[in-house]
Amino acid sequence: GGGVVAWLVVNLLVAFAATDGWKEFYTFSAHRGADFGSLWYVLAQNGHPVAHLNTVTSALTIAGLAGIAALAWFAPAPPRLAQLCFLAVAVFVLANKVWSPQYALWLLPLAALARPRWRDLLIWQAGETIYFIGVWLYRRAGDDRGLSQNGYGAVVSLRFASLLYLVVMVVRDAWEARHDPVRAGDC
Repeated sequence: GGGVVAWLVVNLLVAFAATDGWKEFYTFSAHRGADFGSLWYVLAQNGHPVAHLNTVTSALTIAGLAGIAALAWFAPAPPRLAQLCFLAVAVFVLANKVWSPQYALWLLPLAALARPRWRDLLIWQAGETIYFIGVWLYRRAGDDRGLSQNGYGAVVSLRFASLLYLVVMVVRDAWEARHDPVRAGDC
């Protein structure tokens, strides 16, 4: 509720003071197609564009958030706030039609709080690092040293899988508190 009120206060002031500038982000986002970093982009590059992408990504985000709510409601012990926040941002990132570089920065503090285990964080960051190298090699695809379209699809898939791995670990910790390093006092 506090987040909604804060968003409204900030956005309503800006919307009234600079309506055209305020609307630009939302207009751009609504018309933007699949872009670098997302599985949707890889599908489109391989001749399988997803129709009604905004609807699909919105539905997946809502379903993911509903799953998080169900986890919070039905878990034997209430999950920690850091776990739920990490999962909410991860759902947004995984379902989004764009996977911007700053999303890793959004996730990093939440991941460290949700699953404070070096191994799991390093697995996720390995996926991010491989993607970072891969996207720049893919952008060089015109010369002999660039990454092919299939290679780019592989690094995007690896990045997706590394974050999904961390999500699975956090969900497991949230469902079974005995696995949670914070609740076990093992951090």
